[in-house]
Amino acid sequence: MQVFKFRFNRGLKKFGFWGLLAVSIGCVYWPLLRYPFVADDWLYLHFYLQHGLAASVKRFVLTYHVAASYCPLPSLLSIVLYNLAGLKPVVFRLATLAMVFANALLITRIARHILKDKLLACAAGILFATTAKIHIFPVVSFISGFCEAGVVLFFCSSFIMFVKRRYGLSALFFLLALLTKASAAVLPFVLCAYALFAPQEDRIRPLRQVLYALRFHLLILLAAAFPVIVSPGWRIDAWGPHILENLKYYYQRSLFFLFPRPSVAAYAGVAFLLILLSGASYAFARARREADGGQNYY
Repeated sequence: MQVFKFRFNRGLKKFGFWGLLAVSIGCVYWPLLRYPFVADDWLYLHFYLQHGLAASVKRFVLTYHVAASYCPLPSLLSIVLYNLAGLKPVVFRLATLAMVFANALLITRIARHILKDKLLACAAGILFATTAKIHIFPVVSFISGFCEAGVVLFFCSSFIMFVKRRYGLSALFFLLALLTKASAAVLPFVLCAYALFAPQEDRIRPLRQVLYALRFHLLILLAAAFPVIVSPGWRIDAWGPHILENLKYYYQRSLFFLFPRPSVAAYAGVAFLLILLSGASYAFARARREADGGQNYY
């Protein structure tokens, strides 16, 4: 009887969190459901209208052009939804929001595993799902949304399977992530860093053992990189100043909503707040580590 009661309470809490997460997503994004198709969506929809199912699959799923724009799984999903629902934007946006919901659950699970704190993990999941800054355009534009939300879905799934030592499934999800968006190519490096510097129960040493665990990931990455390497004009941008430009852009755009007329004082205030939050997070992790007998939380 006690076991049944424990499982019932546990299930009730889990579904309660799922409900809170769904309500939070609905409250933030419901105004976007009424908008028409926008931007690049019409490039795909026009082709679907003019050429039909078979030609659309051949053009967007089975034909490789450029790595950065090759996203066969999001294209396939959009073709299926178009043939099932027609020109109904709400169907495409609900599909994107379903992926955002699933991603928030995965983020919550990863955060709970690393932080060992249910409350912080749930807060991380809800914060991720309701951060409209990173989700507004993907929700409005279905092709962008299927790429952005889809790659997070498979990326996080691969990470979870790797932590569980199910390396084959992790590699499969990595392949699906690559077929969703090329930026998933960083995943093996993320997994390698986590395996080497993770908390004790997840740590894998030495490096050759990590590489063995990632053998399927690396083979998939090599196969995916081959057509890019042999293509004309291929090069590596070792500096990548666009990364700093994007950080500056998003920082300034976010600051504008807090301070319509940003000043040096506003920048300094936000920087001080970030430093303060970082210090508080470190102090919290250190206190938890000492309370739990030295277990690493940072």
